[in-house]
Amino acid sequence: MTAPAACVGADDAGDARARILLCSVGLSPQIVTEAVYALGVQAQPAWRPTRLCLLTTSAAAPGLELAVLAPGAALDRLALAWRAPWAAKLRETAVVHTVATPSGDLSDGVELATFADASVALVRELTVEPSAALHVCLAGGRKSAAAAMALAVALYGRKQDRLSHIVVDDPYAAHPLFFFPTPDASPLLGRDGRMIDARSAVVRLIDLPFPRLRAFAPTAARDYAEAIAAAQASLDRVTLTIGIDSGQAQWDGRPLPLPPALMSWLAVLADDLVGGGVGVARVGASALCFLSAYRRLRGDGAALRLSGRIADPLDAEWVEEKCSRLVAAANRIGARPRGGALVARTGRRANARYRLALDPAEVLWIGERLAA
Repeated sequence: MTAPAACVGADDAGDARARILLCSVGLSPQIVTEAVYALGVQAQPAWRPTRLCLLTTSAAAPGLELAVLAPGAALDRLALAWRAPWAAKLRETAVVHTVATPSGDLSDGVELATFADASVALVRELTVEPSAALHVCLAGGRKSAAAAMALAVALYGRKQDRLSHIVVDDPYAAHPLFFFPTPDASPLLGRDGRMIDARSAVVRLIDLPFPRLRAFAPTAARDYAEAIAAAQASLDRVTLTIGIDSGQAQWDGRPLPLPPALMSWLAVLADDLVGGGVGVARVGASALCFLSAYRRLRGDGAALRLSGRIADPLDAEWVEEKCSRLVAAANRIGARPRGGALVARTGRRANARYRLALDPAEVLWIGERLAA
């Protein structure tokens, strides 16, 4: 059988950025080739890793090397079967990070903490390069190790990073000789003594949504526990939560109900604050950020209609009126930071700027920033 065109042509990325696959691997090394197959061969469009990083224990590392990474082992066989030279390059450049513990495994809380520390350090390291994309697969190893890795991704994952779980249907799941579905017939002796065909195997990759807490995580935590504690301390400071895509805002956990125009204006002020801005000018402010927020809230058609009814740059009285109404809406639910108004004005009226009367750490922005 000829390998599908998706396996031999250009991949979906359309750029040269690094695509890093990180797998947590236990005593079943098949997770590596199953993930490579699911992402680079089966997925449409394909996501072909350019780097392979594997986190494992000293007990599992020898089997991983022999079964997957040795010349002629599973990764080379996958590359040959599916005409995927990119997979062969992965084997040549793969990096195995081994967590050394007294037992060689993760037999108690101390050893799990060691693995968790390694997970945080590795994910933090792999997310330093802004143009790289990280895909973390959790299917291998103990459930406690997978949970630690998932939390590490939540702490340091960015918008381009993904978290997934591999599911393989019976009778192929955990079969010691099954490493990936093949394009041609490949008989295996099943655990019940019956013959099965690797060509018929089904491998499913399930995306796992996760909260992106990078803005609250320390850049140089000593260990997993310190990273979690620091992120929690930052989250405890959050007073205003805003999600423009969902159209929801909260003040100290209480809903802050706003009509679409005011919600969009709150998003403009919040975006300026978390982005390190100096406030929105009363005179001469561009309408683009406001329309970007309104578009995400109400759709392209509504934003287009609104763009014909407002000035660009925004009218000074319009800006002043929106800030005044936003303060009134906040006051109705008691949203008064340090006893004052939610929106503060600085400077004389002609040169005034408006900003949220909060520290950036007190605002949790959910989703992508506004596009001006």
